[in-house]
Amino acid sequence: VELRKGIVCSTSKVLYQELMALAQQYPHTEGIGRFLIHPDFPVDVRHNAKIFREKLAIWAQKQWKE
Repeated sequence: VELRKGIVCSTSKVLYQELMALAQQYPHTEGIGRFLIHPDFPVDVRHNAKIFREKLAIWAQKQWKE
């Protein structure tokens, strides 16, 4: 999850509960049990909307181990 610019999550428990509630509403997301907050998704500067999933995956693996 990447928060909008200027949004600070001071109550991560509330955010987690809201994300879990949203995930449970849809069959394709109901299996999600963990959320990671990324400070700034790595994007391709040429397309600015294309997320570098490979870089994000490496970051997520490191977070998962911690």
